[in-house]
Order: sequence, then structure tokens, then C-alpha cells
Amino acid sequence: FNDELHRIPLVGSYFDLLRYLSALEAQPIRMFWKDVEIATADYPRITMKLTVYTLSLERSWVVV
Repeated sequence: FNDELHRIPLVGSYFDLLRYLSALEAQPIRMFWKDVEIATADYPRITMKLTVYTLSLERSWVVV
């Protein structure tokens, strides 16, 4: 198995980020969340650092 970690920085409103995460979960390539860091220093904008990983039998690249 190949596993690949991807760190994705995101900035937006709560609902923007919720829509993004919902769309990410709906993708045909399964991604698993490793951790999430959330900061609200500039309310109502939220900064999120999302770490996801993929598992596959082949080497694959995820375009973000």
C-alpha cells in the first residue's frame, strides 16, 4: 500500500469550510482525516489546516 499525507491550508467562513469538507468526503478517491487545526483570529474568517491521507495500491497524486 502507498499512503500519502497532504497538508491543506484553508481560509474562509465556517460555511465555506463546511462545504469544502463535504465535497472532499464525496470524492471517489477516499481521503482520511489525520488532524485539523482551526484558528479564528480574524473572525468571521476561519483558518483551517487540514491533514489528510490517501491509501492505494498504486502511486497516485492528489491535486488540491
